[in-house]
Amino acid sequence: ILLFYFAVQAGGNFDIKFTVAYPNGEIMLSGNRERQGDFVFNAPTQGEYAFCFDNTVSTFQEKTIFFDIAVQGEATAKYQADPTKEGEQKADVDTGPLDDALTSLKAKFTSYSRSQKYYRTREARNLDTVLSTETRVFYFAMMESGMIVLMAVLQVFVLRTFFKTP
Repeated sequence: ILLFYFAVQAGGNFDIKFTVAYPNGEIMLSGNRERQGDFVFNAPTQGEYAFCFDNTVSTFQEKTIFFDIAVQGEATAKYQADPTKEGEQKADVDTGPLDDALTSLKAKFTSYSRSQKYYRTREARNLDTVLSTETRVFYFAMMESGMIVLMAVLQVFVLRTFFKTP
């Protein structure tokens, strides 16, 4: 089982085009103008899967993308003592419950880790929005201040022309 998560953290409209392909090159998953995605799918064949991101939807904006690819359900090696080695005793310890507990802990840790990554992505995206809004408010306030100064100068000029003696 393959787990694939991505999120655009900064740049443009936070959208990206992506494709996921099997080792033979056949496209198994694609998306256009996606902000984030969280996908789980079976990997029927072994090999190198291709995860591609394409920024042709916004060629003028650089993007920062966070992505995570994980494999679950791999066969885990069980501990077995090798009785052919001299000086070692055969281990008669049942590690099944311990393995199950460790697997459960790993799954929970992975879930918490993915949640934390999601919240960090949202924080980065919202920070970008806040900084953009702050810049717009600053320039609007500067323009507003300039207009007030311009109106004051214009009013002084108009009043001088009214009271100017010919």
